[in-house]
Amino acid sequence: SDLMLIPVDSRNLNIIAIGDPIPQYVYGTNEKRKNKAGQEIYKLPVLISGSGERQDPTTTITIAGAINVNKGLRLVFTNLVVQTWSLKGSDGVLRNGITLKADAVQTAPKGA
Repeated sequence: SDLMLIPVDSRNLNIIAIGDPIPQYVYGTNEKRKNKAGQEIYKLPVLISGSGERQDPTTTITIAGAINVNKGLRLVFTNLVVQTWSLKGSDGVLRNGITLKADAVQTAPKGA
C-alpha cells in the first residue's frame, strides 16, 4: 500500500474546532486505535475557511494524543498533511481515500 503524504500550507486557512474529538476504534472492536507511540487516535471535527470555496467545508483532522481545544476557536496544526489510503473491504472491494492528519494541534494565539 503506497501511502502518500502531501503537506498542507494552512497559513491562509482559518481552521475552527466545531466538535469534540472523536476516539477512533480498531474496526469491529471496542479497542481504541493507537499510533506507534501508544497514543490514542482521535478525529477532530473542523470547519475550514479561506480555501476560496463558496461554502466552507467541514471535515475531520486525525491527531494522536491529548487534544485540548475549545469549540469555536481557531486552531494551529503542526505538520498538517493529506494522507492517501487504500483498504480492501470484507467484500473484497478496494477503497481509496484521503485523510487530513497532523502531529499536534493548539489554539491559535489571540489576534493571530
